[in-house]
Amino acid sequence: MNSADSRRGASRYLDDELTAPEGATATEGSRADPADRADPGVDPRRAGLAWPVVAAREIHVRLTDRNFLISTLSTILLMLIAFGAQGLLANRSTEHVLVVTSAQAQTVADQVGTRVHAEDDKTSVVVRQVADAQAAEAAVTGDSRHA
Repeated sequence: MNSADSRRGASRYLDDELTAPEGATATEGSRADPADRADPGVDPRRAGLAWPVVAAREIHVRLTDRNFLISTLSTILLMLIAFGAQGLLANRSTEHVLVVTSAQAQTVADQVGTRVHAEDDKTSVVVRQVADAQAAEAAVTGDSRHA
């Protein structure tokens, strides 16, 4: 290896800011100028604009990946189902049935029903009066034997 080849090899290592391997020589205090390393065919003002090309390629790769598309679409579908279910469940009305055995209980239950409906128009209280405790229990449990 002649001295010119040795200098070129050392220059290559200095450009990459690596240490030269044994046997490679470099001139004392020589550092490569960054302008010398730049590709002569590239405009230095546009050299920093490589990221849009890389980003466009990454987007293209993601949009053509079947697994990515399936997982993204299934996630969107699950979110739409969850939001739709919340909307349907939020608009449901609730009806509470109170079974009472006396006129006094009927009066109190009617007042409760009025207050509940005033606070939430989707909630209502229906009051039913029955003759005795057995009939009240049968009305609550749905047992027709005691009715």
